[in-house]
Amino acid sequence: MNYRRLSSKIVIAADASGRVSFAPSTTAEVWKLEEIAIVPNETSTAHASNYADLTLKKGSTAIATVRSTNSGTGSTMTQGTGEVLAITGAGANLEATLAAPIHLLVDATPGTGVAVDIQVQAVFSVKR
Repeated sequence: MNYRRLSSKIVIAADASGRVSFAPSTTAEVWKLEEIAIVPNETSTAHASNYADLTLKKGSTAIATVRSTNSGTGSTMTQGTGEVLAITGAGANLEATLAAPIHLLVDATPGTGVAVDIQVQAVFSVKR
């Protein structure tokens, strides 16, 4: 089996949002998500009202457990400490194409938010 290992950095200021997208560079390929991990480049401290949520989606469907720095439901993301996100999606929802990529959305807008600086690492198997 062929695999694609991709890495991308995403930096989001407090009270902002953004995304990193993963897709093949050709319409002929379909990739299946096997694993996704984050490694914070800076610590993002947990807080009850100023926090960030990281959500992995295919279209409007969440395909992994939300990673949050909300102190009520999440925890601090510590610089240099990697975390594998728990994939909850299945089937076609884990398949990335050029027309339908997989996105890691970072929303640092609750309250005044918290800045996020992470490296995202994804592993995909090539289906075709």
